[in-house]
Amino acid sequence: MIWGNREAQAVPWVFVPSPPSFAHTSHSFPSLWMNTMNRCTASASHPAPLTSRTSRRLTLATLLLASLAGTASAQQVRDFPPSALRGKLVVTAPPQVMLDGKADQLSPGARIRNPQNMFIMSGSLVGQDLVVNYVREGSGLIHEVWLLTPAEAALKRPGAKGSSLFLGSDGKSITFGIDNKAP
Repeated sequence: MIWGNREAQAVPWVFVPSPPSFAHTSHSFPSLWMNTMNRCTASASHPAPLTSRTSRRLTLATLLLASLAGTASAQQVRDFPPSALRGKLVVTAPPQVMLDGKADQLSPGARIRNPQNMFIMSGSLVGQDLVVNYVREGSGLIHEVWLLTPAEAALKRPGAKGSSLFLGSDGKSITFGIDNKAP
């Protein structure tokens, strides 16, 4: 492209623009689109970096607070619903479980919480003997399970009166007593 004015060119109907002028690019405010390589400068809004001594002190204080918070939560006993019962649970093949030595089943969407009160999957507990508190749903299946800490397991709580709930041949529920005889 040839720079210059129109009169000097051989073809008068072709417009050739003048070279670009960059005089209008100076702004009174910083542009994030024009100046993309901003550098940090030490100012009141950007304090100087921490020294190694200060960094070590902050790290030590953070670790100390985290360890105190961990011991406080470890000593805390969770509140369980009044309807929760105590039992010994062994997950055999999810959703099939053994509760107090008798076959039972977890409900669809059963919630199992570990001692830190976080949800865990029943498949991760296969074959383990666990002391738990549990709540059944309306149909008799185990719906909520809490794995207990040793402090929680030491507290007395009632267990189930009979064994697990089974469905009879007519589709109605039958609960067996302690002696495994139907009422």
